[in-house]
Amino acid sequence: MTSKAPNVQTYIEEVPAERRPAVRKLLSLCRQNLTGYEECIEYGMPGYKRNGVLEVSFASQKQSPFM
Repeated sequence: MTSKAPNVQTYIEEVPAERRPAVRKLLSLCRQNLTGYEECIEYGMPGYKRNGVLEVSFASQKQSPFM
């Protein structure tokens, strides 16, 4: 999903309803485990930076090789 959301909360609101619970769970896990990281929107998706470097990001995709 390509997004122009200005922040992570807006991104989550744009995710289709059927995928929102999984994306919220992933966001919760990131927030719990990525201490010392800055939450951001980069390349149209939620991400986490450390020392200014994007190290983790995720997106809601209609078709995923993992499903």
